[in-house]
Amino acid sequence: AEEEAAVAAAAWVPIVACEGGEFRLFKVVEWLLPGREYSFQVRALNRSGPGEPTEPLRVTTKCDVPHPPSRPEPGPEPGPHSVTLSWRPPGCDNGSEVVAYRLQMRPQSTPLLRPVAAHAAAR
Repeated sequence: AEEEAAVAAAAWVPIVACEGGEFRLFKVVEWLLPGREYSFQVRALNRSGPGEPTEPLRVTTKCDVPHPPSRPEPGPEPGPHSVTLSWRPPGCDNGSEVVAYRLQMRPQSTPLLRPVAAHAAAR
């Protein structure tokens, strides 16, 4: 029991809270991962030691756009009117499953990309 209490006490990190007006304090918690649930508790400390913690607050961070997939690679034999392309999915979906891919192309003689197809992600 003493060992568990020591581990729990070590998990608490002292912070400097900022005044937010109307007798409220705040702290911006950074470096969290997108689309993940976190649990937060606060407790006050004084010269006599730490007080009891608040009830946990569960917050899920907003998801973000996925990392890019790998660069497309041509298949073994381009045909006269077609080419097969392949790529690897993104290494990180940033908390939201990839549901589709969009492919664009442009002939070398034009500066504008145009959509080729939308492709549902394999599940």
